[in-house]
Amino acid sequence: MSSTVLHTNSNPSGIYLSIVIPCYNESKKINTLINALKEFTSAWDVSCEFIIVDDGSNDNTAELV
Repeated sequence: MSSTVLHTNSNPSGIYLSIVIPCYNESKKINTLINALKEFTSAWDVSCEFIIVDDGSNDNTAELV
């Protein structure tokens, strides 16, 4: 199992949000998901990080993240 922290927005409000995304063999969809989350959360006034947890995929999910 591996995990990667992908994205952090900094903000003056001091609010911090971690979004944990478990994935398994999601190489066809993971980039679309990450890009959509980045766009969606960029408008929030919070510091935000995405923690992507790959649970032993046998495709290239971990490499794409």
